[in-house]
Amino acid sequence: MAASIPSRSCYNCGSPHHFMRECPHRGVAPWPPATGANAITTGPPVATPPVPTYQSTTNYPVNYQNQPRTGFWKTNQERLDKCYAKIIADEEHATKKKEEEERLNKLKEEEERKKEWKEEREKFEAEMVARLEKHMESICGTKGKAEAAGGDKMNEELSQLRKENENLHSRLAGEGPSSGEDKLASLQRELMELKRQVSDKRCGDDEVFALENGIRHVERKAIDEAVMWKNEALRPGNKRGSVAVSTPDVSFRGTPKPRWRDNIREADKWKEEYRKLQEMHRIANLEADMLKERRAKAEMELKMLQEKMSELQADGDEPDLQGTNLKERMDEAARRSIRKGKKATPNRETQKGSEPAVNRRFAFIEEQRKQLGAYKKSRLEPLCKEAGIRITTVKPVIEELAEYRANQAFGKSKDARGE
Repeated sequence: MAASIPSRSCYNCGSPHHFMRECPHRGVAPWPPATGANAITTGPPVATPPVPTYQSTTNYPVNYQNQPRTGFWKTNQERLDKCYAKIIADEEHATKKKEEEERLNKLKEEEERKKEWKEEREKFEAEMVARLEKHMESICGTKGKAEAAGGDKMNEELSQLRKENENLHSRLAGEGPSSGEDKLASLQRELMELKRQVSDKRCGDDEVFALENGIRHVERKAIDEAVMWKNEALRPGNKRGSVAVSTPDVSFRGTPKPRWRDNIREADKWKEEYRKLQEMHRIANLEADMLKERRAKAEMELKMLQEKMSELQADGDEPDLQGTNLKERMDEAARRSIRKGKKATPNRETQKGSEPAVNRRFAFIEEQRKQLGAYKKSRLEPLCKEAGIRITTVKPVIEELAEYRANQAFGKSKDARGE
């Protein structure tokens, strides 16, 4: 018994020319079953065999697994890759073409610039050549005219130069030693002038340095005093602690007179700076004079004190102590009364006054040695110049200075007078 042929028509509309997934009448609404009356023919009628009269006893299921694949995705992907590659190639070609055009434009501009520069250079050279030729023609023309007229003048100048040369030779031959002495004297005068200028410059530099040091000292002193007064004003226990140290700033208050500083000329600025420097020099000179006066006063006071000290050391006086020395006075009075009764031996000289003077002189010299021994050689040099002592080593200088001061205080000793 022959098997029934499975249905190969659309389940929706019953057309044998397409499947259900390709049916144009797909939709949500129900569709009436396909019959011969409502079937939609999408193509020519197909010859169908006659329907058998027997009834099928078996049903064969529809199988879609063995249908071959068309490869649509792969083909589509290959087409997309080809399109992308084509677009990239076109873009690269356009970029290269643009770069090449830019390079050619740059080369063209460079060549045009070189050509213009070359033309300008040639034009400038032509102008210079024409100008030089014109100048040379004018010079050569005047020279040719002057050569004919200036021959006699040249001969006269040559004769005059020869006469002057002969006169100079005669002077050198007749006044040789005197001219050499004059040159030597002039050189010595120039040398002395140069030495004087160097010494003046050094003195000026020293004065400027001293003035600068004085100004710095004054500024430092003023700053220290300001800091001291400020600290005193800000001290917690001070009654004037509430005094305002600095003036309050009023930013909204304007000056009645405008003060422009940016439109001052350079010459005015330099003049102002020069006036400031002059004022500073004047102040520095005043300070220097004051310091010199103070130093002179201090030196005078020091010299007076040294003289007084030397007199005190020479006399051997000691400061009076508070209280009475009645016992010592009574002993001294008893000694005097005892010495009154002694008779002096004939042809005998007393040494009552000589021994204390010698002892005082010796003690004074020892004290001066100790005092001068603490000095260095640089400090002993001015003392030696004042005393007129020759500077040698330290120990002989100290001995001579001590002896000199002793002679000043006690006078020259008998041994020194004998020598």
